[in-house]
Amino acid sequence: MKKFAILLVAITLGTACGNSTETSSENTSTEMSGEDQVMSLKKEIMEVHDKTMAEMTTMSKLRKELRKASKETTDTAAYYNAYQDLHQAHEDMMDWMHNFQSPDEMDVSEAEKIEYLKEQKDKVTQLEEYTMTSIEKAQKVLTKK
Repeated sequence: MKKFAILLVAITLGTACGNSTETSSENTSTEMSGEDQVMSLKKEIMEVHDKTMAEMTTMSKLRKELRKASKETTDTAAYYNAYQDLHQAHEDMMDWMHNFQSPDEMDVSEAEKIEYLKEQKDKVTQLEEYTMTSIEKAQKVLTKK
């Protein structure tokens, strides 16, 4: 979690510092440098992460509602499955955050950082999709009660 906090601060500072109004020949080229690609991928990853993390409160509320609703019925399987999906989505995000390594801390080439970030972007995007699907499933189960 400490690594994640450091990454978030670094991205925020990097983004703020990167908003220069100066134009150079390097910035006008159509192909981004390795460093620019790394920064762009990090930004995209953090946007998906932030969007998904914003749903954690919703997930917590839905888990509470599912737990309560399951006590009021004999058919608990749907409630249990929806609860488990929400719980797993939360755990998966926490694991991803714990395991995410800032490329700034990696002693590898720019190309390896880019490859790593592309993999992480795919992972966090899948987590976002699983989270949203789990939320929708829980909401559907709760409206059928």
